Amino acid sequence: MSYIYIYRLAIILGVVSIVGCGTTTNGTKQKIAISTSTGQQAIARVNGEKITIPAKDIAVSRIKGANIQVLHEDNPCFEDTYYSISGKSKVSGAFWFNFFGLGTFGSTTDAMSGGMWEFHDPNFVVPIKQIENCKIKATQDNSKQTDSKKTNSKK
Repeated sequence: MSYIYIYRLAIILGVVSIVGCGTTTNGTKQKIAISTSTGQQAIARVNGEKITIPAKDIAVSRIKGANIQVLHEDNPCFEDTYYSISGKSKVSGAFWFNFFGLGTFGSTTDAMSGGMWEFHDPNFVVPIKQIENCKIKATQDNSKQTDSKKTNSKK
């Protein structure tokens, strides 16, 4: 073998040892599913972004997790609910392969980027509580009917 091949092999192994396997295979975010405790649909804010739950394939940071809010202003018949998903739930298998197989440089990259973590169970249930005797939907329907009757009677 010539020195050029040995030099190239050393460069390739050096690059591979500093690249995080968990980061490249897992990424820094994980897709999760969110549903409600009642099975009803609700508008939620996941880290400030409005989505309708139940929902699947919501990308959440493996390190930071997510803050979920179901607010009365978005859902008139529900009480405010705050739910937090903490990151760093479980160490992924890709991280261990990287740690034992390729060394500490790559595993440090995984730790810093969040690629070493995964959620133990990617399905989360947000407990929501409906306000008793809430008739906001019926009131809106009645006002629309009343408004349309007034318009027709004026013609």
